[in-house]
Amino acid sequence: MSNKIYPSREWKYYWQAKRQHVSSKGQEFNLSQEECAELSRRADAKGIKPSYREWHLGRKDHSKGYSIDNVQWENAHSNRSESSNRRWASFRKENLANRKR
Repeated sequence: MSNKIYPSREWKYYWQAKRQHVSSKGQEFNLSQEECAELSRRADAKGIKPSYREWHLGRKDHSKGYSIDNVQWENAHSNRSESSNRRWASFRKENLANRKR
């Protein structure tokens, strides 16, 4: 029996980079190695390959960290649009609050 945890070397590197990226942003990454491996296998079964340009792991609720019940595979383009919308909404909210003062 193999000690291999991830379906491929690309998945191993994806998770290493994801952990490092999340940590550098000061966010919580609470996925175990086994959960990452299972998410990789599920993605492989759907034809999703590790890539920041096409598909990546995103959070359902952005006020929470990365945990098994708060993640989903997302199309990178859709996620970037959503992220831009969240930043714009935050910017508008701050400007409105400053105008009321």
